[in-house]
Amino acid sequence: VTESMSWGAHVNVLAEIIDHHIKEEEEELLPMIRKQADSALNQKMLEEFLHLRQASQEIVREENAGILKVAMP
Repeated sequence: VTESMSWGAHVNVLAEIIDHHIKEEEEELLPMIRKQADSALNQKMLEEFLHLRQASQEIVREENAGILKVAMP
């Protein structure tokens, strides 16, 4: 077994775990939140999500710019 084959297997397992987790949240957690949250809370959660997403994307670009050959702003 080559290193790239082993890496690919690990990535596939990780993808399956993430997919399962997302499906659980969509089917169980999000419906409960929708029942309990009002529009103000929904807006606040959306704003926080967008802020965190932007921050995480900046970190990814900084850490992987050389590897991914991403042009830094």
